[in-house]
Amino acid sequence: MKRSLIILMTLLFAVSLNAQETLQSGITYKYNGKRPKTVLANVNIRTNASPTISGQNGAFTLKLKQSRMGDPIKLVFAMKSGYVLFNKDETESWSVKKGPLRLVMCDAATYNKMKSENYDKMLANLTAKHDREEKRLKAQLAQKRMKERDYKAKLDSITNLYDNSLSKLDEYVEEYTRIDESELDSVMSKAKQLFDEGEAEEAIKTLKSSHIVDDYIKTFEVEKEGKEKMAKIQEQIDNATEDRAKAKANILAQITMLKSFGQFNEAKALLKTMADNETNYENVFNYATFCNEQKDTKEAEKYYLLALDSLSRPNSDLRKKLTVMNKLGFMYMVVMNDFPRAEKVLLESLEESKKQVVSDPATFEPLEATAMVDLGALYATSGENEKGLKMATQSLEITRRLEKQNPEEYEESMSASLFCVGENYRKMNKFAESEKMLLDALKVQRKLVQKNYDAYVLNLRFILGSLGKLYRENNNMAECEKYSREEVEINRKLAKKNPGAYESSLAGSLSDLGAILYDKSDEAKVAESKKLTIESIEIYRRTAADNPDLYEGGLASTIAQLANIYANSGDYAEQEKTISEAVEIFKKLTAQNPRKYAYGYASTSFNMCIGKYNLHKYAECKELALQAAEIYKQIAKVYPEYKTMVARSFNMASYSSMMAQDFASAQKYAEQALAADSINYAKVNIAMAMLLQGNIEGAKAIYNTNKDKLRDSLLGDIADYEEQGIIPDARKADVAKMKELLSAK
Repeated sequence: MKRSLIILMTLLFAVSLNAQETLQSGITYKYNGKRPKTVLANVNIRTNASPTISGQNGAFTLKLKQSRMGDPIKLVFAMKSGYVLFNKDETESWSVKKGPLRLVMCDAATYNKMKSENYDKMLANLTAKHDREEKRLKAQLAQKRMKERDYKAKLDSITNLYDNSLSKLDEYVEEYTRIDESELDSVMSKAKQLFDEGEAEEAIKTLKSSHIVDDYIKTFEVEKEGKEKMAKIQEQIDNATEDRAKAKANILAQITMLKSFGQFNEAKALLKTMADNETNYENVFNYATFCNEQKDTKEAEKYYLLALDSLSRPNSDLRKKLTVMNKLGFMYMVVMNDFPRAEKVLLESLEESKKQVVSDPATFEPLEATAMVDLGALYATSGENEKGLKMATQSLEITRRLEKQNPEEYEESMSASLFCVGENYRKMNKFAESEKMLLDALKVQRKLVQKNYDAYVLNLRFILGSLGKLYRENNNMAECEKYSREEVEINRKLAKKNPGAYESSLAGSLSDLGAILYDKSDEAKVAESKKLTIESIEIYRRTAADNPDLYEGGLASTIAQLANIYANSGDYAEQEKTISEAVEIFKKLTAQNPRKYAYGYASTSFNMCIGKYNLHKYAECKELALQAAEIYKQIAKVYPEYKTMVARSFNMASYSSMMAQDFASAQKYAEQALAADSINYAKVNIAMAMLLQGNIEGAKAIYNTNKDKLRDSLLGDIADYEEQGIIPDARKADVAKMKELLSAK
């Protein structure tokens, strides 16, 4: 009866005055720890409605224009001297509803004291757990129950977990301090007490004994039954909603506790439970974002799309929708290499942002700039640099204007825009312009890293990588090596803390540095180059085993790089063994995505062909050369500059045929090389093949025409073939005459 009376009364709280204005009631409370909350007067409340102040009974009313039931209430600020807003997460998801809103404030001194104490407790819990695990491992090692190698691996694992937890400690402390103890059930209250007393292990056991998730899910069953029972439908639904809110508060507290102790998989499972059973924007977006942070890209995409679906209704929060679209577009581009979908999402976000900027620039200009800089990065990656530069430059103009108004708020955006402009200039071979922008971006990003290393070091490595490429392309290898080494060291630190998220980045930067260091004239650098390339391959093998779609291309390219190192050092047998794996991977990838992987397949086939030639495996060399020629032909239809590679491939088939004494085939392939691209060395092979087939006049015509220009090449080939012993006895006299002809001035 009491619940029914409360329900009846709350129906009166939200009354529409007319089609233009809605009144939304609310009550302000003071947080009193485990004791019940009490009403709090004189709290200033500002939202997208008119400002208001809570009365002596804590009540307040918001006058909302152009709002209907279920519409979001945006930009909530609550102020009272000596107090801080306590239920911040709840107020961020306010929407117009029948019942009163709830706003909870906490005495600032009390809040800061709790936060300080919680920091010390959490740090002590984390440290104690790490020390216990380390002590246990040492005991097992001392008792010879564990090998030294396993001991070091497990010690590294617990240390990485400890470091990762420390980097998130401030965030977890903030969440933990805002747990409302007055709303915890007995099990959760006991678990929190154990956490506070430093009994973390017992607290975890208590959390696992909780049936709150079952209770949370059960509320949906109760809700369903309530709808089927007409007489009790409203009471049951409201009872379930009330119970669900309490259950949800306890689950959120449980998630916070689990994250604070590094139990990320358990926290992820709870977030998924909430997202799957209560598919509102907040639950779905929070789970998607957590998956994105944990590098579970497929799951993140699925739930970002669900979040967009939840925002497709009229009067949804457009700012949230555009934020999700920008995140999704960036993920498609950077992680999934799906440029068409990335462009579609980002262009849609940009178009909508531009429309909204006219009426609300403060809210939508930052979103417009974000979409532009992401598109600038997309076009830089796909080779559309004029479009990329235009987008990045417009983003930079907006960001400069915003930074003047609020420098600290937009420093990171400034760095991103500068970087994107510089990257497009780099792709356009505009060295001076690119260098200036990238160095400016580096300066801003280093400043941010000094403020908060963990938050901003991720973007620093991208800028360092781009500078390394810029200086390499302009043959400034000293500067290139400097920035590339710094990028590798950052990736090493990140991969040590979170291998799943950053090992692939480490593999890429190791491969790049290996290529940069290779210098045949410096044995030490050759050795380091080889070492780094092998390390990169080892990492790529691990990451590709878990996610072949993302990392097999990098694995194949790095294996091909190692094969080239072997070839340049004259170890053709090792090159042959190594590069064959790269060819097979590229063959498979090209079948799946020819536009992306055809060049890798062609170039590794061609390099393997040269290796076979050096090992005197001429038949295999010819087949690989012809294979490369056919792939390069397809590429040349889109990029005509690859005609030269078609010619080079056919000419290698000609050389192989020549060494196998198949002079007719040698002539045929050399003629195909000449038809593909007018190259001099094809003419040399045609002349030699004719001569060795007895077509003296044909060979003589080519020699007479080209002897002044190609004399050295022609004589060099004749000497080489004489040394190889491939000139038939019947043609030796003809060859001697041609030597006399070529030698005559």
